[in-house]
Amino acid sequence: MPSVRTAPFPGFIRPALATLETSAPGSSGWVHELKFDGYRLQVRIRAGEVALLTRRGLDRTYRFGEELRTALLGLPVQSAILDGEVVVLAANGLPSFAALKEALSEGDGRFVFYAFDLLYLDGRDLRDLPLLERKAALAKITTPGRVHTASILRTARRSSRRHAPWARKALSPSAAMLLIGLDVGKLG
Repeated sequence: MPSVRTAPFPGFIRPALATLETSAPGSSGWVHELKFDGYRLQVRIRAGEVALLTRRGLDRTYRFGEELRTALLGLPVQSAILDGEVVVLAANGLPSFAALKEALSEGDGRFVFYAFDLLYLDGRDLRDLPLLERKAALAKITTPGRVHTASILRTARRSSRRHAPWARKALSPSAAMLLIGLDVGKLG
């Protein structure tokens, strides 16, 4: 991994949220990912503890069962902050929001976490690294099971940094799929 700045474990990092658009960006300067039909979470691992925070920073660790917490604590990290979504897979293997709501109300342990970004790792703030480098680092610490790395649908020729202009685009108010992208053309 390229050299990045060392930093203390940061406070809550506000996520970028989707905006409604009429079409998906078509230029080569975007990275596209699926948005799962789940619950957005920031996973914070530090000192043998895990916290699962909502997109507003509320701690909901207790809602997602011991199995998911154990899987996250089993990642080969001392400290990390991951951005992603927790889902429940239906019988067809696809994320189901109805199944997620059912699992939350019943307190069962069918939760799976799909990470789409690694913001902090073992004393290093990764947010200034290009997204594709962060995703490569993320892939090294996740394994199939309860914690996955979200796949990229289409990549840009150049990768972007998290603080660069980027957007999450919903193509309809009830979109079953959301495109997440970074516009590398606006990096200057």
